[in-house]
Amino acid sequence: MKLKWLLFTSLFCVSTFTEAQDNFKILVSEDTYVQGGDTSTDTMGETYKKQLRISNSNAKSKYARITYLKFLLPKKLRSIGHVVLHIPVKVFNKTDDLEKTFKLDVYTVQSDDWSESTLTWDTKPEVDKKVGSINLKKTEGKQSEWQAIVLNTYEIFKMHSRKDSTITLALLNTDFNKTSAICPSKEQSKKSAAYLVIK
Repeated sequence: MKLKWLLFTSLFCVSTFTEAQDNFKILVSEDTYVQGGDTSTDTMGETYKKQLRISNSNAKSKYARITYLKFLLPKKLRSIGHVVLHIPVKVFNKTDDLEKTFKLDVYTVQSDDWSESTLTWDTKPEVDKKVGSINLKKTEGKQSEWQAIVLNTYEIFKMHSRKDSTITLALLNTDFNKTSAICPSKEQSKKSAAYLVIK
């Protein structure tokens, strides 16, 4: 009886360890935002190192902004069952309609050939497929609020390979309604840096 109990306990421990090994938390490795208009050649990752901005992303004006996030996924990743992007967001609403929401869309990006210290609006890689979205009301208070955005598992896994485990995500606001958002970058604090949870 004692032997059976030890065997059961051993199997349980192995199972628990394996499950834990398949859960990954991946901090962002590079993050920056780009801005259009007369700042389209400016490296915002150098000028504003501690913040990321998103607003009116389909426009070409100074206030058209897109955020780029780069992640280094584990090479031993065999499959993906669930992917969630966690990021703190502070939403601004410049209208009198408090019910208006800021639409934050997450897109895949096929090119990872960029650096947070050199990326500009004019050199930004093109976005590909939308893999997640969330609608957020104006943030009350001064602090950003953590958001969890469920991403399309299939599209994320397609970007991953053993030879290239780096992926890039872009944060856009494609439905502009005079709302905007700011997120802290990893340079502000590792505690407030964006991260992925993969199961």
